[in-house]
Amino acid sequence: MERAHRTPIGEIAEKLYQQPAAADYEKAPILLEEPSSTPLSAENRASRVRAALNAIEDRLGPATQYGGSGRGPSVRWKSANGTLVLDQGSGGLQLSIHISDELDRREVTIFRQGVGTSPHQVATYDDLPYLWQLNRTESGAAEISAAQTPPASDWPLLEQSVRSLLAALSDQLPAQLGAAGVGFNFVNHADGDRTLGVLCSPDDELMALLDTTDSPDQGSPGHAEYESGMLSRGWHSWIPVARWWEASFPLGVEGASALAALVVGELRHRSAGPIDLGLSDLSVNEVLDAGGLGPELGQLFLPGLGINY
Repeated sequence: MERAHRTPIGEIAEKLYQQPAAADYEKAPILLEEPSSTPLSAENRASRVRAALNAIEDRLGPATQYGGSGRGPSVRWKSANGTLVLDQGSGGLQLSIHISDELDRREVTIFRQGVGTSPHQVATYDDLPYLWQLNRTESGAAEISAAQTPPASDWPLLEQSVRSLLAALSDQLPAQLGAAGVGFNFVNHADGDRTLGVLCSPDDELMALLDTTDSPDQGSPGHAEYESGMLSRGWHSWIPVARWWEASFPLGVEGASALAALVVGELRHRSAGPIDLGLSDLSVNEVLDAGGLGPELGQLFLPGLGINY
């Protein structure tokens, strides 16, 4: 692992991106920071990523793709010279330059082989090249859309994928995109295409919303039993006007685990297997001070989620 010593991060990035030598494509990533002897808090991790991003964006402009894996951020700048990657290595944040076509083919192969125990598969969803990716320009969209894991083979594997994704979003969104929120819907084709929405908000919240417009009216026969069943499966409250059930958890690993268990438990209750599920309405929006949503920030892909879409 090559170290950056005291060379400014922006200068390293600019040289790799704009004037790469042939040998740079073969070199190990350049470590940008000294390894920490103790685990960093979420705030410290976000601060280091934000500082590195600011330094690079001051030289190169906004990234082409934001995103991350189970290990940390994976942010990319693409040009005719190649793809510059800022990601998390075993020793900390690192920079590397790659020939774009080779990097894309290598990663697509990893995604298509999926997660499992065979020799050619990665062991967990956290080991995939990235779990989420926001494409800020049209460049690179085809490569990302081709990078998708097969559907999870069972419910525990699907829960692992949802947990990994939500933990990554909780940890990485604020540093990379500031006041932005992510949303997407699970679509249950075995249950009349019922939607179960998932939201990750910058206001310290992970939320699930389940469409129950076909549920018994409040006070009608069968409603009390229905409500008891929903509460027993972990839902927090019913929103009568919208006729949706909701549950909210704090950002972070514990909240991600709790929400993943709730979401997969509900989907499992209503369908035969992960193969019955799809995704819709993937979005990343700026969240305004007043609480409303601003414009979409780009095209969101979730290639590390074990769902066909």
